[in-house]
Amino acid sequence: MARVEIPMPQMGESIAEGTVSVWLKKVGDLVERDEPIMEISTDKVDAEIPSPAAGTLVEIVVQEGETVEVGTVVAYVETEAGAAATAQPAAEAAVPAAAAGQPEVASSEGSATPAASSEQSSAAGDVGGAEGGDSLEERLRQKSSPLVRRIAAEHEIRLSEVEGSGRMGRVTKSDILAYVEERKHAPPAKAGNGARGSAPQAPRKESGGGDFSWDSFYGTVQHPEVSIGASDRVEPMSRMTSIIAQNMVTSRRISPHVHSYFEVDYSRIDQVRAKNRKTWEEQGVKVTYTAFIAKAVAQALRENPVINASVSGNNVVFRGEVNLGVAVALDQGLIVPVVRNADELSLVGLSRRIIDLATRARDRKLK
Repeated sequence: MARVEIPMPQMGESIAEGTVSVWLKKVGDLVERDEPIMEISTDKVDAEIPSPAAGTLVEIVVQEGETVEVGTVVAYVETEAGAAATAQPAAEAAVPAAAAGQPEVASSEGSATPAASSEQSSAAGDVGGAEGGDSLEERLRQKSSPLVRRIAAEHEIRLSEVEGSGRMGRVTKSDILAYVEERKHAPPAKAGNGARGSAPQAPRKESGGGDFSWDSFYGTVQHPEVSIGASDRVEPMSRMTSIIAQNMVTSRRISPHVHSYFEVDYSRIDQVRAKNRKTWEEQGVKVTYTAFIAKAVAQALRENPVINASVSGNNVVFRGEVNLGVAVALDQGLIVPVVRNADELSLVGLSRRIIDLATRARDRKLK
């Protein structure tokens, strides 16, 4: 007999953690190879995860509702030695885009398969296209999970202040929670250093022109309690709702938001659609108004790179690629899959990509 590890899979390059939503099997149940054993939820997708081998589920390590990092062992299946030796390929199939350094399923002797050699290039939390000139805080943010970033934002903590214990210095959930507790028991700030009750002082910049901290200037932000009526219903935010809220706040902080309104005459586009509709149908694609808008936006961003930029500390990052987010409404929230290198696609190609992403998003098949 041998025990086979079931790790939390990485369902995409930028996925750093996952939540066990439902266990489809309980301890003692027999499972077949490739039979769904649990459902997980990540930032981008919900998915059923199959068992890597046939056997008996003997231990559940991570309970429903718990969030753990990619690669963390969530359960064990006990199986025959011969079956365990062939379990690894099935586990790999359950992790279509595993990052380097993720633990693989154990062999019959209990040893782990060596990790791929590209660990540095696939650190968890990759945000795709970050420039080498990013500040230390931005690089650390890239190594932290959305949950860690949310906790840091709630407590007005810059991740550059926290010593990470994860791989390559990544700040983990336990790191940020320990830092929060440490700050609670820290001695109060002396008068004149921005403590409450003292006169406001201008924020002090760090040496080398780095980011300054607003904590000492404004004090810790207090979130007001909301009054709850007798007929009100209170329920915790779902993972998707929490991520939407966090990403909206992050977007406001790093990118200027300007509302511009223009009237556009779409009569020529209607003519183009009518003229080419039959040809497009023969090609198996429906070119919608959205595709025309996306094509115009992609071309405008390529021609005006100053718009395709983000703030990183005291730097401005001008993106080398034109990647468009396409909002897709779901019953339980909103998801924004990305069309990468949109400016390199033709109108038909862009329409195909948008329809494909929207369909997979609604079917929870994004990777």
